[in-house]
Amino acid sequence: MIKKTICVDFDGVLNEYDGYEEGDLGEPLSGSHDFIRELRKKYKVVILTSRQKEQVIDWLNNNGFPSMKVTNRKVPAVAYIDDRAIRFNGSYTPALYEAVNLKPYWMKRHYRVYDVETGETKALFAKMYDAEIFTQNFKRNRVCIEILEGVLE
Repeated sequence: MIKKTICVDFDGVLNEYDGYEEGDLGEPLSGSHDFIRELRKKYKVVILTSRQKEQVIDWLNNNGFPSMKVTNRKVPAVAYIDDRAIRFNGSYTPALYEAVNLKPYWMKRHYRVYDVETGETKALFAKMYDAEIFTQNFKRNRVCIEILEGVLE
């Protein structure tokens, strides 16, 4: 029986990842070995990456993964597993909403409440809900919420 192909993205799916850094491939994500082992029972697994293929092949070998095809081209497959994927269901509206609001699981997002006149930061929150509740303590249009993505330094 010929197995159908399933493609698995490398960065953020198999390895610890918080944004692209040349040469730094991180450590395997917890459960990634079992995930690949289970997929291989039913599918031919192809690893997709925008990195140098040889670098990813070496990382897979050095971290105990089975030998798999690695490519930087989209190949025909029954599905693609990716930390930044948006599923198109035939309607552009939800796809556009998802694209505009895309936040990979590993990307940190913070909400800065600031004074619109002075620019002074009033507070910083990890959840939008908390920032919205906090703004209720101020006069209307006196403060705004800014979304900050990435790691705060």
